[in-house]
Amino acid sequence: LEKEDKNLKIKIENLEKQKQEYQLSIEDILEEATSLEKELQEIDITYATEKQKVVAIDENISRIEARKNKLKEEQEQLEIQKEEAEKRKEELQQEITTLTEQT
Repeated sequence: LEKEDKNLKIKIENLEKQKQEYQLSIEDILEEATSLEKELQEIDITYATEKQKVVAIDENISRIEARKNKLKEEQEQLEIQKEEAEKRKEELQQEITTLTEQT
């Protein structure tokens, strides 16, 4: 009976040790989970910030492209006006030449 009692005490001690080890392991896992959760939140914040920057850059690109297109249209209009002005200049020079020859 004493031997059985001793064996049971040893088993109880072993089980208590295992219980403590499991509790420590659980605490470690909970700490790691908390740490990972915090890291994930930081990653989410960084992602949101970077995504916002990308959106701002895309908007900036769109504005610049629109401005470029507008400037291109203005340049084309100025070329047309320049050609018309040169034609008008030639016409006026022709008139001046004609008037000069008549006098």
